[in-house]
Amino acid sequence: MDKDRMHDRHNVPKPKGADETRASGVVVVGDGAYMDGFKERIHDLFKTQAGLANHVQPIQDLFQSLNKAKDIDDDRKKVLARKAYDQLIKAAEHAGFDFTVDFHVDNINCMMHIERKGPKIISYFV
Repeated sequence: MDKDRMHDRHNVPKPKGADETRASGVVVVGDGAYMDGFKERIHDLFKTQAGLANHVQPIQDLFQSLNKAKDIDDDRKKVLARKAYDQLIKAAEHAGFDFTVDFHVDNINCMMHIERKGPKIISYFV
């Protein structure tokens, strides 16, 4: 990630439909900073079993932010939700404990389920 796109993982930018040009002249895809922040935030999700409950809601809030984005069409929202889901699966593979989590994006009727039982990850994206 380039310096222009770095930010506080607790303050992830809202997803945007249009590209933007940074002060340095770098053109950033409008939803790029959102996805970068989403990926950073996901790293916190499965660090500890005790912390999981505290980190699920901020991830769901990021999905709600995508849900409410007015300048992103539904097809693009589905692509972004799928990218986020793929990152969640990657992070889940490194968790050292069993869990079950669900996320949703209501506007596009998208539901994600991720479960870990021992070394096995059970997941689906609908």
